[in-house]
Amino acid sequence: QFPDVRVGVLAPTFEYYFTPKTSVEGTLFGSFLRHRLARDRTAFRGSLMARVNFQAARRALVSGGYARGSQSYFAYTSDRLQSFNSDVFLGRVLVRLTMSASVGFSCAWERRSNGASQQSLATQVILR
Repeated sequence: QFPDVRVGVLAPTFEYYFTPKTSVEGTLFGSFLRHRLARDRTAFRGSLMARVNFQAARRALVSGGYARGSQSYFAYTSDRLQSFNSDVFLGRVLVRLTMSASVGFSCAWERRSNGASQQSLATQVILR
């Protein structure tokens, strides 16, 4: 526990189906961090994410999306808060194997305002 730190998060989400096979979803993320050692004692960060989902086959869902927001973290000395903005492009394929098991493959490409970029690939196994 960290008695000097307070964190709050809010993330309302909506999803709309254009057809039974096509939907869009969006999420607005808001968070605040309050810490007595930070230069800016209260830091608010807002982000958004939008994604299109398409049922490509009976057992396959394909998604693509975009996220924009800011990220923050405490520097190694924990006396100042570092932050940067980022743009993230997302892709995912989810395949249902059985009624209780699915496998997913996703990728993301992130471009940050501090000049850095990051690419990631992931595999998911989902058991219900």
